[in-house]
Amino acid sequence: LPDSRSTPTLNTAVYYDTADYRVLTTGALIRTSCNVITHAFCACKLARNDHSVRKDHRFIFDGDEKRIIQASPTSPEAVAIVRRLLARRDIEHPGNYLEAHYGIRPEELYPSIVLERYICSFFVWLDKKDALRCPMDRCYVRNLRVPKDQRRREAFKEVEFNIYPHVPPEIAGDPRVADLIQALTNSACEELGGQVTRDIKYQRGARALGFYNA
Repeated sequence: LPDSRSTPTLNTAVYYDTADYRVLTTGALIRTSCNVITHAFCACKLARNDHSVRKDHRFIFDGDEKRIIQASPTSPEAVAIVRRLLARRDIEHPGNYLEAHYGIRPEELYPSIVLERYICSFFVWLDKKDALRCPMDRCYVRNLRVPKDQRRREAFKEVEFNIYPHVPPEIAGDPRVADLIQALTNSACEELGGQVTRDIKYQRGARALGFYNA
């Protein structure tokens, strides 16, 4: 995309968890995600199933709530908005989804880490049709549960090889897609000296900050 290297997209995520990090250990997550221009939402994403699919449920903020979260997602005002949402019992929201699958009550959740994600993406075609969307991320994380003067900033990088959303069925079912992902994976590991991981960003961030060792 134009200017993607010089002005990468910045999305900021605030991950919520219980006091003893029970969400972290499940491989699931619950977080807000925002971009100062485009969006603010709260999402619960489940751990991978047997087919490596991670289902998610989102609540999209609008109006003043959206603007507050976009302006400062870790502020007391933004956190209060999210916790009010998670405490509600009259609507369906990501906290209900988390409780139904893992038995974790949404009222127990509060901010754990903040992750700033700078995204440069490239796209891959098969037969001149969208097949893969591949974000290259530089991620910076801080622990929100320590005093501000102790919140060191840690970093990690990753490249994701994802099937493009809403691809035509003939592309999604094409066996060359799996071959393409494997070829790109092998090339990235060789050229960049990386390794394959299925850990989610929340787990990687917590590990970088030193409080997750699994």
